[in-house]
Amino acid sequence: MNGFPCIELLADIRDNGYPDEYLFSRVRGRRSRMVADWRAMSQELPLMQSGLSTSRKAIENLPAAIWRGLLREHRWVYGQMNRDLREVFAPYFLYTEIRTICTSLRGSGERKAETIGEMLSVSLLKNGIKNVLLKKQDTTLAVKAVERFLLRLSAGFAGLAGLLEKDGLRAVEQRLTDHYLATAVNADLHTLLRTFFLRIIDARNALSLYKFMKLDAPARPPYIPGGSMIAGRFNEILKKGDMPEVLTLVRKMSGIRIDLQDAGKIESALYRGMTRELRKSGRDPLHMGLILSYLWKCSIEAMNRSVLIHTKELDRETVMAELVQ
Repeated sequence: MNGFPCIELLADIRDNGYPDEYLFSRVRGRRSRMVADWRAMSQELPLMQSGLSTSRKAIENLPAAIWRGLLREHRWVYGQMNRDLREVFAPYFLYTEIRTICTSLRGSGERKAETIGEMLSVSLLKNGIKNVLLKKQDTTLAVKAVERFLLRLSAGFAGLAGLLEKDGLRAVEQRLTDHYLATAVNADLHTLLRTFFLRIIDARNALSLYKFMKLDAPARPPYIPGGSMIAGRFNEILKKGDMPEVLTLVRKMSGIRIDLQDAGKIESALYRGMTRELRKSGRDPLHMGLILSYLWKCSIEAMNRSVLIHTKELDRETVMAELVQ
């Protein structure tokens, strides 16, 4: 897109020039095969895990395998798109690849070359970025290299290496995600994508307020500009420690009422609200909302599968409350 050349940081995949309707049809077919009954899945997945392997390594690698599956599906969808559709959806794909970058940076100092290599093999990132992330180098050099690539999008990505030295890798990851969102929502995007990023920003701001109050964190949570909540209101809620007001925000954003004793369900409520809205936009079989709805549903399915893996020892009702449906 003009002023936000995300597509330049994504892989060079041959454009077969398929018409939009071709992809709409393929997506509808693939959507019909997605998980429809998460309660049944919550019973089956632990059994499937035990049947596949009981080794600690296999269990630890399951979340990585789920993420690779999501990246593989993204790559398939992107590969079926013509140039025009790629231009529209490139900001979404690059947003999801921020997590790939962060995961690779976390592994760079630990030399998890095999796991990172498997993930990057299906990633949509440009080969130049992949090569940087695959190098056996210290984290500072990797962050500096990533910064050089991202400066093509915005000067606001400058200083990542200094932030790493001062506050650590987690602060770098947060800056990457937050600044990307703030830049994307103000770029020349399709209305569908701008609305999506606005909702993501709202969700992250609300979650930041909740986690700060719940955990009594010493560091002030960051505010991401560009959403529906202005900085003044964010700061006022933060100053007062007003948890009921956070729950009111969540209800307005998601359409779901959360009681104070159930405040831990904020994240799933926000994502459920987004899922419901995107599902509406995806009902038209010949509208781009169908693609965004499908991509989001793929992400939610991956997230739910990860939740099932990490909560397999809990009772099913507790687990079901954590899932986004």
